[in-house]
Amino acid sequence: MVKSPAIARIARRVLLLALLCGGGQAPAAEPPPADLRILIDVSGSMKKNDPKNLRIPALKLLTDLIPKGAQAGVWIFAEGVRPLVPYGEVDGKWQQRARKAAARIHSRGLFTHIEKALDAAAFDREGKGAGERVVLLLTDGVVDVSKKPGESEESRRRILELQLPALQEAGFTVHTVALSRNADLELLKQIALATGGWYELAEDAETLNRIFLRMFEQSARVDTLPLKDNRFQVDGSVKEMTLLVFRAEGSEPAALHTPDGKVLTARDAGRALRWTSERGYDLITVEQPRPGEWWIEAEIDPDNRVLVVTDLKLQTTEPPSHLLAGEGLEFSLWLSEKGKPINRRDFLELVRASLENVPEQGEANRHELDLGEDNRFSLGHPLSPSPGRYQLVARASAGTFERERRLSIEVHPAPATAKVEPLETEQGQSFRAVVTPEQGLLQAGSLEVTGLLSAPGGEERQVTFAPEGEQRVARLEGLPPGVHRLTVTLAGKTARGRPFRVELEPLSFGEAPQPPEEPAAPPEEEPEPASGQPAGETPEPVDWTRAGVQALVVNLLILVPLGGGLLYWRRRRRAQPEPEESP
Repeated sequence: MVKSPAIARIARRVLLLALLCGGGQAPAAEPPPADLRILIDVSGSMKKNDPKNLRIPALKLLTDLIPKGAQAGVWIFAEGVRPLVPYGEVDGKWQQRARKAAARIHSRGLFTHIEKALDAAAFDREGKGAGERVVLLLTDGVVDVSKKPGESEESRRRILELQLPALQEAGFTVHTVALSRNADLELLKQIALATGGWYELAEDAETLNRIFLRMFEQSARVDTLPLKDNRFQVDGSVKEMTLLVFRAEGSEPAALHTPDGKVLTARDAGRALRWTSERGYDLITVEQPRPGEWWIEAEIDPDNRVLVVTDLKLQTTEPPSHLLAGEGLEFSLWLSEKGKPINRRDFLELVRASLENVPEQGEANRHELDLGEDNRFSLGHPLSPSPGRYQLVARASAGTFERERRLSIEVHPAPATAKVEPLETEQGQSFRAVVTPEQGLLQAGSLEVTGLLSAPGGEERQVTFAPEGEQRVARLEGLPPGVHRLTVTLAGKTARGRPFRVELEPLSFGEAPQPPEEPAAPPEEEPEPASGQPAGETPEPVDWTRAGVQALVVNLLILVPLGGGLLYWRRRRRAQPEPEESP
């Protein structure tokens, strides 16, 4: 029997309603709440790098986005560290306190004591948190703790050699933001890499709002609704939604169109509608939004978001923030209701799920996810993106139900480089293969290197690499003539402790044997001499240009005298008198 589209839509809605009533679930642990510690640099150099104090609206945005029930705190630091918003559970009062406290951000500090700041945020690193503990560090400078020579260098050394391993051991993730190219970029990158965090360079303070949004999405598991041309669909399970609408300086505040035709603006703010307009963005919260299609009247911006509080959530696997070229990216998503996975096959079979990987530059790639026996939607095969930064956008939809989640990953080139150098020996062709690990990507001492050497005739043998300081080295001696091929495989642990195994591009080396000299070609036979031409003489080629010039000269020698004589004759004739007629 063929069902009409209308009947199919009704069936989907009935299934969704039944789902929201609590059917078809299996027990599962609720994901732990977010835990975010924010460190804001208030040293004197911020007068130059943040003259408009745009750290204030950026911090307001971040603290307003943190979901209720999470744990969070804010510290400011310069020569010392001071709490700006006490660490604790996030609720409406905590967010109000954070908005007021943001106004106390300044640029009067004398030094930049990053070591003390990290110590303050990781106050509980001796214990284990309930979930992932995340630190967000914003600075525009270098480690600068004293005017005494050597003290700042010593503090930087302690961060790398003592503090960073302790943060790794305790499971902290540290995201870093450099608000100037004069900051210690290498230190901030190394801190982020070692802890599985995200690193950003803000070219100017105007970009802080968007950078803090990406850091928030890396730190907190939040559901969003897909936006298309500033339109989005709200289903009946959404209890609250928060809209983030970016706008250019001087532009009009946004307006919000409801499914029943009403137009909401900041003037309509009240108990069920909270509306905040800050420099560069509007933040709008609607409680118990009406199901149906909504529309944001504002400029379309790829960073606009609709965050929702709902019992019907999109859950995903957590890909690492940093991948190595050659590592496969596996990904799955599933749906949950009140923290329990949904196992209703009749509903799940109506769901369309996809993963889109969006590079910083270039075209996005969309991959359909398949529903498996475990009631999860997964990639058919691991992705192997090329080096670069990507945003992963996971989506699930069924009828009026839509969910979206965004994550960022960076794919790094191979964690080590390999080269083959010639060796001077008396044993035929001899070489030295050297593998050099990249700083910051690997756990110290974990790199293991193996090689497979292919000879010109096709024979293969294993190659053993031995440590020489940080490098791994193998000697390839007494090789027969010809071009050889070495395939290097790397295995070990990333800075975050994740095992990996990747294969580098094969290296070709050696000289191909010289081909034997070809015998000299026999001399060409001379053609038969032309008639009248002595044997052994070769006729000279005709120079047609010279012949043409000679012909022209001869013609001129003939024509010039003729022309002169004719001209003389005509003049003489004109000078003679006409003969008189006889009477």
